[in-house]
Amino acid sequence: MSVLTYALVAVSGHSRWPHHFAFPLLFLVMALAVALDSLGRPARLATAALVLVYWASLAVRLPAVFIPPESAREKDQLLAFVREEGLDRSTLQVHSSWGTYYIAQLFGDPGRMLVYLRAAPDDCLQLERFRDVALAHRRPVLLISARRWERVQTPAVESVLGPPLRSWQFGGWRAVEYAPSISPGPSPRP
Repeated sequence: MSVLTYALVAVSGHSRWPHHFAFPLLFLVMALAVALDSLGRPARLATAALVLVYWASLAVRLPAVFIPPESAREKDQLLAFVREEGLDRSTLQVHSSWGTYYIAQLFGDPGRMLVYLRAAPDDCLQLERFRDVALAHRRPVLLISARRWERVQTPAVESVLGPPLRSWQFGGWRAVEYAPSISPGPSPRP
């Protein structure tokens, strides 16, 4: 069952990051430990040698390692800034990254409000719903994204939320605050 669980996680399109494998790997390691306990000394030594070869191969693969932008330290710095400035308790957070959305769900003010925006922010109907919720709670909208400015400040965002009030950038990550109104006027280009 542990091998089947690990195999299902390995072939899933939703398992992209190392932390997705931690839980099924635990079952696999425990099952291997139980299986090895019943084997003789030569089998245990052979298994130990294979484990050592695998861990030694990490040293060979280390130079090719890179940190994807979605896992960059700047993301964590931006989210810490949002919490420190109290933006988590005073805004409706709209996250275009599942990672920032998930972390913001775990940490921050108990009164935080946040939503996950799956696609680029150019769906006017969805943006209008966010705007209406923000207005109903008398909060500005805080859009958090790692997308280029042109993909954050789309014509739909500009027409529904209006011009950005403030913007903070941490590496490739940015948080942009909007104070939406029912009918925003034309806005200047940043």
